[in-house]
Amino acid sequence: MSNIRILIVEDDPPQVETWKRQIDRFNALSDLYCTADYAATEAEAIQLIESNKYDASIIDIRLQNNEGGKDATSSGNDVRDLLLKSEIVLVAHVTGEPGEVHYDDTKYQGLVRVFTKADSAGDEQSVHEEILEWLNAKLDIISTMQSVKSSITAKMAELFYSSIWPRWDSWKGDDGEQDFVSLSVARHMSSHLYSEFLKVSEGSVHPEEWYFQPPSKERFNTGDMIKNDDGYYILVTPRCDLERIDANDTLLFARMNFADKWVTDIKELDEKIIALTKKLEVAVNDEQKGKLQNKIDGARSKFRQDYYGHKQNNFKYHFLPEINQSAEIVHGPFFVDFSNIMTISYDSDAARTMSSNKIAAVSPEFIPSLVQRLGAFMSRIGSPDYSHIY
Repeated sequence: MSNIRILIVEDDPPQVETWKRQIDRFNALSDLYCTADYAATEAEAIQLIESNKYDASIIDIRLQNNEGGKDATSSGNDVRDLLLKSEIVLVAHVTGEPGEVHYDDTKYQGLVRVFTKADSAGDEQSVHEEILEWLNAKLDIISTMQSVKSSITAKMAELFYSSIWPRWDSWKGDDGEQDFVSLSVARHMSSHLYSEFLKVSEGSVHPEEWYFQPPSKERFNTGDMIKNDDGYYILVTPRCDLERIDANDTLLFARMNFADKWVTDIKELDEKIIALTKKLEVAVNDEQKGKLQNKIDGARSKFRQDYYGHKQNNFKYHFLPEINQSAEIVHGPFFVDFSNIMTISYDSDAARTMSSNKIAAVSPEFIPSLVQRLGAFMSRIGSPDYSHIY
């Protein structure tokens, strides 16, 4: 059975009692068990948020003021904003005035939802049930983030005891340096965490780990990916140059070409493996089975070499998987073409256009392989073509 903790912010006592009954009923009939804390004012809600961790919250948009006055406020918006800044949480707003709910519906679409109160008590009960069913439908997100937070907390504790605490005298600074020390420890532990979690999965990563989305709009970083009217580009200027860049410097962008045979090759690979697997299932001896298995392994190996092997290890190309900017918008996959480099002045309209057209950034773990291949391509000396005289 899955367990979630809910913060319910509601200033109407009869509604609170209804929520308690509905949650008890839901817990008795569902595989999801809900535990709820209740707040009647913004101040009470803030106190609970600062003291506890929540998976979801149900918030009445209009609350009494903190002095208990009868004049209704719309501080439910403020409670929601505080929650979203401090927690990974689902929020259900309950209101008879949907127009009073104000939030970034692009950023939080699907995680924040508005439920409208109805006039009759029966309809209100159905709204309670609807909200609980909505939370149940989002259980995959809730369970995943519960697991993520638990894993991070456990690893942080382990790393603190084994790495940070034994050398604490080297970490701590003067009182005026406390913020810097805190950020330094956070960066150091974050790097450790990624390395430790990578060991757990034996080096295997999800394709989404390749990119940071959305990319930083404040500055250029190596690996920034841009979509312009004339195509796709990736910033390959070294990080050290970007740290000291000024108006007279230039930015280096490599063109990214669509891996246009990707879909076709995947389809052909799947069809080939399915056909060979069927033959393997009815093979009568070990020799036939061995040959068929070798063909299956060979087909998979060729596909990997063509793509993840950067077009059979062609130094001018570097493969990058597709970018899922949203459910509807997908870019790529791509081959970065190091033979097609474009330079742009840092202090130019073209550079500012590039900055505003970022779609993603290659994450730090995958930048080294990109730069390494660029370096290998640029550093080739080569030799005259060999010709044998008979």
